[in-house]
Amino acid sequence: MTALPDLVERLLATNLPDRALDREIMALFYRWDQKHIGAKCWDDKHDTCCPEARHLDWVWSDPVTDQFLTTAKDGYRFTASLNEALAMAELALDQRGRGPININICLAGSAQVVIDSAGPCDLPLAQVVASSAALAVCAAALQARGSK
Repeated sequence: MTALPDLVERLLATNLPDRALDREIMALFYRWDQKHIGAKCWDDKHDTCCPEARHLDWVWSDPVTDQFLTTAKDGYRFTASLNEALAMAELALDQRGRGPININICLAGSAQVVIDSAGPCDLPLAQVVASSAALAVCAAALQARGSK
């Protein structure tokens, strides 16, 4: 498993979405395993379906619910999509058992993200600057998750 500080450093060092980093983030929260998700096998030799066969697909699944999430090998596009980065941040910070949090994003050339508790006098849990909002949210959420 990837150490969080190393992953945060690599998120801050990159300038573009990175599918390898997406895969590492997925592995922090989900399982990559084989499941039957309803697909039937295909017999290429005879160009027909094998209706009785149960085909196993490689999928990302939730370890808590055992539900399959996606068949995309690299998982969700956390480093490219602000929506997916924010969903991951919610999951990362919820798993730390924190109360309500604020995620403040400032876009001015680069992206600055500050994550703090909802309390008026709390210190920031994380504060980072990255080349995009998605990368900054990913890095800040993982930094906050790793903080004591």
